[in-house]
Amino acid sequence: MNSLVWSRAPGLVLTTLAANAASAYITLKTAWATRFAIQLDVTYGVAATAGVRLQLIASLNNGTTFDSVGTDDYDWGDPVFVANTRHIRTFKFDVYAPLIKYRVLNLDGAVATLAINTYHSIGE
Repeated sequence: MNSLVWSRAPGLVLTTLAANAASAYITLKTAWATRFAIQLDVTYGVAATAGVRLQLIASLNNGTTFDSVGTDDYDWGDPVFVANTRHIRTFKFDVYAPLIKYRVLNLDGAVATLAINTYHSIGE
């Protein structure tokens, strides 16, 4: 068995994400690596009523087409939500596509998040 080789890079750095908003997509060129991970670090305000969602879409043809957003997502993750807290969670995924895009959605209809940061790693 080969040892894992991981590359780590910063992703999103947001000071706030408006209510019902989505961040811009971050594109990962996986080059058919076997695994990747995304660490999501989010801070919720005291008035927050819902959390965020990590949403992923994939392309099997090098970016010509991607999964249909919101109906046929490649994968997703919901971190634990508690108002007035900071929560960090790492999501691990298997790779089945050469290109993956991810973004963060604020599921709160009325309150912006205070901060969102992500890091992603790709392993072979």
